[in-house]
Amino acid sequence: MNRQNDGTFVCFPDISDGQYEYKFRIKRKKEDDQWIDIIDPYATKYDPERDTGIMWVKEGKRLLNDAVD
Repeated sequence: MNRQNDGTFVCFPDISDGQYEYKFRIKRKKEDDQWIDIIDPYATKYDPERDTGIMWVKEGKRLLNDAVD
């Protein structure tokens, strides 16, 4: 992921159309080397049992709602 000037991070993976579950793995503090998994705070859909965000990709772009053709 690449950090933007506004402090957000972005990436553009080359993935096929479909539904994807995801989460972020981040290093909590440099001192303790502890990694934690978190759900995307901007995810519009998530699976609470698997603790993952859910997104849909169509024609190389993330769909911003649940409407999948």
